[in-house]
Amino acid sequence: HLAPTTNDHSLSLAERCRIYANRLQFSRQYTYIYALFILVNAGLLTWTVIEADYPLGHVVKFWIFVISDALVTFFVLFEIVISFLAQGSHVYFSQWHNRFDLAIAALCIAALFGHAVGPVAEL
Repeated sequence: HLAPTTNDHSLSLAERCRIYANRLQFSRQYTYIYALFILVNAGLLTWTVIEADYPLGHVVKFWIFVISDALVTFFVLFEIVISFLAQGSHVYFSQWHNRFDLAIAALCIAALFGHAVGPVAEL
């Protein structure tokens, strides 16, 4: 249940967003989804290490890899937005692990861009 418990309609949009983001971030379902994406990411990393030709040897494998990578990247960006809304800008940027998340998101986006302009041309 994500709706605010108060009947006070004087909450600002920012306050409502913070309430919803906090409830989502600390929900059991969010924890399960977070764990799932950690496993997917670990699988992608393992696949990259194991596959000698980095799934370029087969077009279907490549696209499964890229789509999975895109889903992980989307989830990282979603998690950043939820954390930002829940914590507010001042608190969010003052914590090192949030800045680390932003760096990881930038690397994920760069990797997706690399998939799109690099290996696709070889297929």
